[in-house]
Amino acid sequence: VGSSLTSAYMNLVNPTNDMAAAQQALGISVYDSQGAFVGFPAILDQVRTATEGMTDQQRDAWITQLFGAEALDVVTMALESQEGALEDHIGTM
Repeated sequence: VGSSLTSAYMNLVNPTNDMAAAQQALGISVYDSQGAFVGFPAILDQVRTATEGMTDQQRDAWITQLFGAEALDVVTMALESQEGALEDHIGTM
């Protein structure tokens, strides 16, 4: 899980052109207006909202574009888990 989160973070803050395009297409903001990282919980909330109503296949394709294939499992689990579960896990790292 730790390496998947690291991969997701690196892909968010230093995205490929395709990843940046996916962020823009879904309206995902990684930084706030002051340039500070908004954090995984806020990003996951944005992704959850942006992918609401999509099929699992569509959502997984967007998650892969946003975070990379290595992070698909952990991001999917985080999106499907109860709110606060990821924050609890990150707190133990």
